[in-house]
Amino acid sequence: MDNYSTVEAYISLGHQYYQEKNWQEALLNYQKAIEIDPNSPLIYYQIGDIYQNLKQWENAIAAFQQEIIINPNLSWSYFFMGNSLIQLRLWKPAIDAYLNALKLKPDFVWSYYSLGYAYFQDNQWEKAIANYLKTIELQPDLIDCYQNLGYCCIKLGQWEPALEYYQKLLSFDGGILYPPHNYLFKILIQWKDIQFSDISKPSDSKSIKLFQADPGLYSMLNFKASGYQKQVFSQLQEQGIEVTTDQTEADIIISQYFVILESFARKYGHLKKYLLYTEEPRFDLNFESKVNVDGVEINIMNIYTGDVFLNNYSLCIWRSNVFSQPLNSVTQDDFWRPQHKKIVALMSKHPIGGFTSLVRDGKSIDLYEIRNQIALEGHQVGKVDIYGKGWEAGITIEDSRDGDWTNRKFEILQDYHFNLCFENTIAPYYCTEKIWDAIIGGCLPIYYGGQNSTIYEDFPPNSFLDYCQFHDPGELFQYIEKMTFTEYKQRLNLCIETFNQAGEILRNHDFFIPKRTDNLAQKIKSIVLETPLLNE
Repeated sequence: MDNYSTVEAYISLGHQYYQEKNWQEALLNYQKAIEIDPNSPLIYYQIGDIYQNLKQWENAIAAFQQEIIINPNLSWSYFFMGNSLIQLRLWKPAIDAYLNALKLKPDFVWSYYSLGYAYFQDNQWEKAIANYLKTIELQPDLIDCYQNLGYCCIKLGQWEPALEYYQKLLSFDGGILYPPHNYLFKILIQWKDIQFSDISKPSDSKSIKLFQADPGLYSMLNFKASGYQKQVFSQLQEQGIEVTTDQTEADIIISQYFVILESFARKYGHLKKYLLYTEEPRFDLNFESKVNVDGVEINIMNIYTGDVFLNNYSLCIWRSNVFSQPLNSVTQDDFWRPQHKKIVALMSKHPIGGFTSLVRDGKSIDLYEIRNQIALEGHQVGKVDIYGKGWEAGITIEDSRDGDWTNRKFEILQDYHFNLCFENTIAPYYCTEKIWDAIIGGCLPIYYGGQNSTIYEDFPPNSFLDYCQFHDPGELFQYIEKMTFTEYKQRLNLCIETFNQAGEILRNHDFFIPKRTDNLAQKIKSIVLETPLLNE
């Protein structure tokens, strides 16, 4: 068989495996074809597509680049290369790729849509608007465009068109505005009835008036709001801080979203003070305590500024009923649960390019990707059972968040001895219910600590399994496989002792709600009265 026939045979076999979605075999045959004829047309394109299916974005980009060298007139290579660059959050190279795709195929709606998204993520609001408008000119029912168009207009201070775009989205069947867009929409509606030119600075009064700008479910003062945050805010009145529903009379406006405060700052300017307060790690990613917007300061309190959480117990109010009673030590003589040394991971999968890019001082502080990696590699070798949403078919046992999430979580934990329970990110005293729930459920936590982690202010060394002490998931799995029950029992009992000590501290300090309220009230007063904080 001559070389041409051999190449064709490998390509044909590669196509067959590709149709069956047997990516590895397809890739193997395409690569064999290239070894014989490196200039075979469209093969690098197929390889790039396979790497995209495998979510190997760097390899996909390299393959599409090679196809472009061989066949520079194929618009699809540029388009899909742009998609891979988007996954890596490389906005400017993605923009270049989509622009090249449009030169070759100028009426392809998805290139305009993706280009608009890349400009949107790169904060190039005018160019994002231009490409989203071209998208809906070609396909008016792409309703995602209207939400981002509204947001772009808000970032540019164009309130009326922003409202129009949000209203247009809601006119479609099934059209929904997601946070923070739903809040922004309600704020824009309210602003239609306010004469901003008539507003002056609030008059002096004995109390500070606070307007909470997140309407609806996620309002910090809403009766459905998370218990710990609601309790912190509900005690502010005792500190001389009055909550008002009239934004025009407020001294300070508070929100969990920067874009909301940015909008208020552009409307009211120096007539108001502004504070971002959130206990959610992805609601705000500012690392500084103040951000300047057109000469107006927006003050920041989030988990990265170090003034929201005071210790490792701040979020234990979620389990206040459990912390009221001490846990019993482990007395068994051997691994007694059905799943023996298997690890359970109760976690949703968040895609690369979605939540995973979080860097501070040149160091990644994100834990989504690394815990996804551990769970997936463990699943592939039969060491980890995964419960949660967002994973590919056949990986998860169930979406454990359906129904009564808390009770179902503890039902699942009771079958296992080990629980992978990383936080979402790394920050001082950012310790949620995850490690505590593992202990409550009788599992030894597998946690991400590290040498300087504040978690060790409460947990002694050699209690939970600290993933920072392992080089890779395989080393962790081997360690667990070799672990004796004596070591397991010692570690878990140290965790239980820590839990019981924490419970006693929490009960004696009212779960630190008064202290956290004092901290927030002091911050609000320092902003409004322009006085320094005690620790400054």
